[in-house]
Amino acid sequence: DSGTRPDETPLKPVDLVGTSSDARLVETLPAFKAAQLGVRSRQSALEVAKAKLYPDLFVGVRALWAWAPSRDDIANPFLFDQFNILQGGPFLGVRWNLDLATLQAEVALARAEQGKVEARLEQARSGLPLAIERAQLSVNESRAALDLARSTRKAGRALSLLAATNFSIGLGEPKEVLESLGTYVESATEFQRAVFDYNMAVAELSEVTGREMARF
Repeated sequence: DSGTRPDETPLKPVDLVGTSSDARLVETLPAFKAAQLGVRSRQSALEVAKAKLYPDLFVGVRALWAWAPSRDDIANPFLFDQFNILQGGPFLGVRWNLDLATLQAEVALARAEQGKVEARLEQARSGLPLAIERAQLSVNESRAALDLARSTRKAGRALSLLAATNFSIGLGEPKEVLESLGTYVESATEFQRAVFDYNMAVAELSEVTGREMARF
């Protein structure tokens, strides 16, 4: 059989690092930083769109030189000699897109996009602390459930050993051994489920805070 086989290695709870107070620094979270970058990017796009409404002014320098040794240099100012010439000087230019309706539409679109990312930033500012608090609460609750499951498993194991010992010296019944063994198996299964729930809660906290909260 070449099918997938389950990993039978018992689960172990990870060690939690960091505290909720560290995670309250919302400005350090990757999600918040990404929202800030989005606002800056859209702000720049809006400024570019606004700038297109105005003309572009530019200054340049033009130079023209030509020399032909086999041609006579004509000194007559009314005749243009393209073979012997030396001209140049600065100039001022203006470029203006007069399609103002299209440009204003681009500004309105850029302003709307900026409004979206600003709303996303405010949502991150107000929503991330709440998400962190919920994730931290889930970790605390799952940790308490894990501690209880560990105690229950320990008690079930002790009960199973006691029943087996009593049976071996003739003080117990086979039914008691089977019942205690079933109780222990059930408590061990619940412990593994509690370990899984706790590790998943820590993983969720890591995702919300943007930092690894587990020490393996």
